[in-house]
This record gives sequence, structure tokens and C-alpha cells, in this order.
Amino acid sequence: MRLLKNKNIAALLNLVREKKNIAAVLNFLVWGAGYLYLGKRKVLGIGLVISYLVFLLPLALESEMIPLLLKIIVPITLISFLFAYDAYEEGGEK
Repeated sequence: MRLLKNKNIAALLNLVREKKNIAAVLNFLVWGAGYLYLGKRKVLGIGLVISYLVFLLPLALESEMIPLLLKIIVPITLISFLFAYDAYEEGGEK
């Protein structure tokens, strides 16, 4: 019985770790998507996804904007890492 309980706990911990990792990757790729995946901070997540789609995606697709992209790529990457870390930490809460 105790072995079964330990296996259940291990499986649950693996699931939590997997959700945290997926949320972190989603938040890195599309700001707010990790929050929506976790079902937490939904308003923030929706706002970030809409902001990403309205502002960053068209900016990235315009070839004339490449010099501007080079100037903002470092701050955007930093923000993406921060959102990924936040989603990872948020995924661990119960």
C-alpha cells in the first residue's frame, strides 16, 4: 500500500514538473500563453497574447524593420525569460 502511495506521489510530481516546463516554454514563445495553459492570471495572459499578436508579430514580419528588431531583441528576450520563469514558478503552486 505504501509503495502504491509513493508511486502516486511521484507521478503527481512528474505531472507538476511537466506542466511547469510547458508553461515556461509557452510564456517564452508567446507572452501570456503559459498563464492561459495553467489557467492562472487569465486576464494578464489574454492581454499579453493580444499585445504580442497586435504589436510584436507584425513587427517581426516586416523586412524593413530588421534594424529596429536588432535594437529591441535583447529587451524582448529578457522579458521572455522573465515571463518563462514566472510561469514556471506559477505552475508549482497549488
